[in-house]
Amino acid sequence: MPSHRSRSRTWPQASSSTGRPSTSLKSQSINEQLEELDQELEERAVEIQLAMELVKDSCAELGALEEDRAKLLEARQTLVAPIMKLPYELLARIFEMGNEGECDPEWVEKIPVDEEEDETRFPTVISHVNRRFRDVAITTSSLWSHICLKERSPYPLTRLWLDRAKLIDVDLDLTEDHWLTQIDMRGMLSVIMRPERWRSFSLRTEEYVAIHTALSMMSEPAPELTFLELINAHTEFDEDEEHGLPFAEPVDIFGGQAPKLTGVSLYSVPLRWSAPMLSGLTSLEVEYLPAGWRPKWTEWVNLIRACPGLEKLTVMASGPRIPEEVDPRNYPEVEEVRLDKLEEVELGDVRPWVLSHLINMLRAPKLSYLSLDTLEDYDYTEQIRMVSDARYPVLHRLKFVLVDVTGVEFIALLRRLPSLEQLELNALDDYLASIMDDDKDPGRTTGLVLPKLHTLWATGYDGHQLAAFVEQRKRFGGAVSTVLVPYRDERLVQGGHLGYLQRETRFGYFEGSDREQVDDEADEEEEDASDWDIEVDEEYEDQEDWLDGEEEDGDEDGVDYGLL
Repeated sequence: MPSHRSRSRTWPQASSSTGRPSTSLKSQSINEQLEELDQELEERAVEIQLAMELVKDSCAELGALEEDRAKLLEARQTLVAPIMKLPYELLARIFEMGNEGECDPEWVEKIPVDEEEDETRFPTVISHVNRRFRDVAITTSSLWSHICLKERSPYPLTRLWLDRAKLIDVDLDLTEDHWLTQIDMRGMLSVIMRPERWRSFSLRTEEYVAIHTALSMMSEPAPELTFLELINAHTEFDEDEEHGLPFAEPVDIFGGQAPKLTGVSLYSVPLRWSAPMLSGLTSLEVEYLPAGWRPKWTEWVNLIRACPGLEKLTVMASGPRIPEEVDPRNYPEVEEVRLDKLEEVELGDVRPWVLSHLINMLRAPKLSYLSLDTLEDYDYTEQIRMVSDARYPVLHRLKFVLVDVTGVEFIALLRRLPSLEQLELNALDDYLASIMDDDKDPGRTTGLVLPKLHTLWATGYDGHQLAAFVEQRKRFGGAVSTVLVPYRDERLVQGGHLGYLQRETRFGYFEGSDREQVDDEADEEEEDASDWDIEVDEEYEDQEDWLDGEEEDGDEDGVDYGLL
C-alpha cells in the first residue's frame, strides 16, 4: 500500500504452516482490493475534472473582473483634473507664476473692486486646496519669499512666511496700508531685521520718529539688496524748511554696504548723498525733501556722475539745493553729465532756476519719456523752450501737468518735437483745445502738429472733448489709435462718447496720480451723457450717430452735429 494513501488498510498477514489459507482465498482478497482502488481512482479523476472545470471558470471570471477594473480605472482618470496629473516641479512653477501677479502699468483692464485679489495671500489660499497642493506649496520656498502682510504684534504670519521661505532671499513690502508707528516699527523690524537676506525692501510710515527708528536699526550690510524704497508720508511739507528737522544730517544705513543695489526711491527720507551704496544705480527717485535735507549742487552732480548706467530719474519737490540768486551769474556752474542709458526723466515741483540746471546738466541722447510738472506762480517759459529734438532726438512720449505756459508756447514746443508719438495732458490747462485750434487754423503754413501722435493719455477731460479731438485728428489725417484715461475719470466718459471712443480707438484706463486730480465742483454730480452743456464745434461731425443712438436732423449741408 502506498504510504501517501489517506485511509489505513490492514493487509493479510502470513499464517503459520498449520493455518495457511488456500490460494483461491488469497486471490479473491487481492481482486477486491484492486476493485476498490480502481473505483476510488475513478472517483478522484472525476473530482479532479470537476476541479479543473471550476478553475477554468474561475479564471474566466477573474479575467472579466480584471477587465472591469481596468475600465473603471480608466473612467476614474477622466474625472481627475488635468492639473492633478502634472509633475511636482511643473505644478510648483505654476504656483510661482500665479504668485507673481504682474500687470502692465500702462494698460490696465477694469476689474471691479470686489473682485480684486489679495496677491499676498495667494500662497496661503493655494496651500488649502488639497493635500497635494499643500505639499507642493509649503515646500516651494519662493512662494513665501514676498512678504506683504498686515497684522499686529507678535506678527505670527510674518514669522511663518520667513520660516517657509527657508534660506532664500526675500522681498519685504511694508507699504500697503501699513502706517507703522515708532512702537510698531521697532517690533516689526525686530522680526524681519535680517538684511543679509533682503532682496528688496519697501517701508512706509507717516512719522518722522518712526522712520528715524527704522534707519537707525538698518546697520548691518545688505549684500543681496537690489531695491530700496523708504516713504515718510507725513501730511505737512515745507520745501523751505531748514531748521527744526528731526534729523540733524542725512543718515547712513547698511554700514554703506549694499553692493547689488540698483534701485532707490526716497520720499522725504534723507540719506548721506555721498554714500558708496548710492553709486551704480539704474533707477533713482527722490521726492519731497525739505531744503535742509537736499544735496548741494556739487553733491548732486557727483551722485548722478556715479551712476553712468542710470535709466530712470525722478525728481519731485527735491533735487539739488540751489538758493535763488538775483544775479544769474551767481548760480553754480552747470556741469554736463552724459547718461547714454537714461530713458525716463520726471521733473516736478522744482523752481525754474533749478529746472534749468537739471535740464542743462543731463545729456541723454536716448531719452524717450519726459514728464514736466511745475509749481504755480512761476514762469517756466524759458525752461520749456530748452526742450527740443536737438536735445532729445528720440523723445517719443511727453507728459505735461500744470505747466502754466501759453497755448502758443505749447504748440511751439510740440513743433520742436515732431517725433512725439504719445502725449499726456491734464485738463487744468486745456492744451487739447490748442492742438485742435492749430490743426484747423486756415492760416497755418506748416504741416499738422504731431504728425506721428498715436496715443493720448488724458486726465480730467470729458467724453465729448476726447471724442471731438479723435474725430478731428482723423479728418486731418493724424488719427489717434489709443486713448487712455485714469480710473477716477470713468464717469466723465460715458454713453455715446464712450461707445464712439471704443469703436474708433483702443480705449482703456490707467492708474492716475493723485497730483493730477482735477478740482471740479461738478464731481459730486452724476452725469448720464445726455445733459452736458458743452458747446460742440460746427466742424465736429457725427457721421455714425454715436451721440444718441438715433438719427437726427442735420443742417442744410447734410452734416449731423453732435448736439447734446
